[in-house]
Amino acid sequence: MQKKQAKVFAGLLSMSLAVSLMTPLQGVSGQAARRKIALSKKSVTMTVGQKKTIRIKNAKGKRIKWSIKKKSIASYKKSGKYAVKLTAKKKGTTTLTCKVKNGKWKSYRCKVKVKKATLVRTPVATNDAAKITKNPSSTAVVTASSVPTETPKNGQDATQEPEKTPTVKPTATPTAKPTATPTVTPTAKPTATPTAKPTATPTAKPTATPTATPAGEFAEKTYLSTGFEDGTDGFTGRGAAKVAVDSGGRSGNCLSVTGRTSTWNGAELNVTDSIVKGATYSISVWVKQTTSSDQTIKLSANLTVSGQDSYPAIKEETTLKSGVWTKIEGTYEVPESFSKLTFYVEGPSGNFDFLVDDLTITQTTAGKEPFNPEGLTSIKDTYSGIFERMGNVVSYNTSWNNGYQMQNDDTMKFVKHHFNSYTLENELKPAQILSDWSGTISVSEAKKLGYVIPDGYTESTVGKLNFDSVDKILEIANQYGLQMRGHVMQWHQQTSTRFFKEGYSSSGANVSKEVMDKRLEFYIRSVMKHVMDKEKSLTGKAGSLVYCWDITNEYTHRTNDPAATSWMDVYGNMGLKPTYVKKAYEIAYDELKQYGLQEDVTLFYNDYNEYDVADEIVELINYINEGEEAKICGGIGMQSHITVNYPSLEKYGTAVDKFLATGLQVQVTELDIGIEDGQTEEDLANHYSDIMKLLISKQENRDKSVNVRGITGVTVWGLYDTVSWRKPTSCLLFGSGLDDPKAAFYSFIDAASK
Repeated sequence: MQKKQAKVFAGLLSMSLAVSLMTPLQGVSGQAARRKIALSKKSVTMTVGQKKTIRIKNAKGKRIKWSIKKKSIASYKKSGKYAVKLTAKKKGTTTLTCKVKNGKWKSYRCKVKVKKATLVRTPVATNDAAKITKNPSSTAVVTASSVPTETPKNGQDATQEPEKTPTVKPTATPTAKPTATPTVTPTAKPTATPTAKPTATPTAKPTATPTATPAGEFAEKTYLSTGFEDGTDGFTGRGAAKVAVDSGGRSGNCLSVTGRTSTWNGAELNVTDSIVKGATYSISVWVKQTTSSDQTIKLSANLTVSGQDSYPAIKEETTLKSGVWTKIEGTYEVPESFSKLTFYVEGPSGNFDFLVDDLTITQTTAGKEPFNPEGLTSIKDTYSGIFERMGNVVSYNTSWNNGYQMQNDDTMKFVKHHFNSYTLENELKPAQILSDWSGTISVSEAKKLGYVIPDGYTESTVGKLNFDSVDKILEIANQYGLQMRGHVMQWHQQTSTRFFKEGYSSSGANVSKEVMDKRLEFYIRSVMKHVMDKEKSLTGKAGSLVYCWDITNEYTHRTNDPAATSWMDVYGNMGLKPTYVKKAYEIAYDELKQYGLQEDVTLFYNDYNEYDVADEIVELINYINEGEEAKICGGIGMQSHITVNYPSLEKYGTAVDKFLATGLQVQVTELDIGIEDGQTEEDLANHYSDIMKLLISKQENRDKSVNVRGITGVTVWGLYDTVSWRKPTSCLLFGSGLDDPKAAFYSFIDAASK
């Protein structure tokens, strides 16, 4: 009905516009009437202190409202009725919005990025002849070098330092103060290292303030400069190697590397959290070994991208003569995306001890701007007070959808900014934890690992459970202050067939219902216990990270896939009263009771096309809760993989009403909205707005005497279109990446505005 009315209205509106365009408008030409309203800029980049004017075009005669997010980053003043003048205040990203009333209010946005103005310091001479010193927090200052000029001995490399340090000191003090201010900025960097200590203190100092770096230029920055005088400066032993401060340095302390058992062992520095992505760094370090023969040394990186490690060389093998300090230098271009990066010194020729001193790491190119998701309005903050949780789906170690998302800091910053909940794509599904390649272990071994072996378990083996990814996922959740939906325990897809076979062998016969009941109990209790114990070890409290579990998924569609019918092969098709489904909830609820969490952690049933089978879902859940002391299934998950065309808002809303009437929590668990041929991004944006407004209305107008909490969460199923399982349908809030918000994002945000 609504669709038909909309089509009729659209037709009438088209005819009206056609007639009006044929008739001259009063005060406005027909051509101008057809011009689109738009901002003069959709995005601008400014430096601190800069001013720019932004205009709204073709809005003459319309009501206009201006606003800006994060006024600390940029502010504006009106410049006439149709323009504002922006002033950049500090580094960051914000959004300027112009609302125009053209029948109804419509928002036009300009992304504003503010960068810091970079200053170049004029080189200042100094009488400190000890070494080149650089401050990691400021631009490098050029000083005199201590590298001696003694000619190398026969067979000695020119980069190697003689064993004796020159003793000459400056012999004169300046006799006069500077008489003039320098008028010329150096135009080139020195091309060679100074060859001797200075013999006099410089006679003049610059008195003028340095000028700003010309646009497009980059002033080199020192990342780290250390002689290990005050400690190891973040270096640790790699592998079996041990590092410690040693007094036998070039001119004081140094770093000793001992206990190496493999060639790759050495001194390692983790730079993951502080290095600039996409930038180039030069690295220099002095190394010495005291064996009786020549050895080789290597400067390397350990890079982790998408869960895979590589070991690019920064400087290939360099010969170290015994008892001689040797300088090693190399450059490294940092990738724009990685989850871990370390620099390390290793000894590929053997397991000898060595000393490290006077290490300098210098950033030589600007690199990639730090990812900052805070320029956009936070989804979770926008919906705070409406829904308890806003979530998304992420992967830890899958590859098909640009996986390893949880191992990427930029991605997790984005997730933390917009959401307070997430769902794992695959890593908690039975196919991952009880995988075909994991094999079996004895019951006694399983008990030692903390598995739960239920009373009456008659088999001598159990399937081995793989918790490696689960543990790392929980650690990351704790690191970023996020909670997660536990998805999923029981599913008629993505469960290894060996779980149902004698001896846990894919080629075995199906086990009996009685044996399967015990296997089901072993699996659910063991997984939940492991997760809750891990939570307690991380936070001090079980149930602190996983706030709900999808116990059963998509049961109403159990017969759709012939390859996914193992449950029915054992139990038969039990209609809407499946004993093994009810048993799964009984087991899970009892395990929560063991930890006193039955009131804090909710067990959900989750399904797709839920608007088509709403009555069946309600009947199934009533059976699960039948005869129980409490509602052991406490929540209904509406996946909501929908399109602009189907289901109608009326049909979707009816399903929401039926689920709310049960008194159980309701969550939208996998929301994505696809568009079809002939539909536009604007159609998508409008439908996201309609769906969210419907959910808000249902939440606010529900009968609170029947359902106290109502709709407790909405989870979007995918970060951006190009990693979505429905990629061709342009179904998400972001397009090609995390920095590409679509019209759907803004309509999603605006839907919550009063």
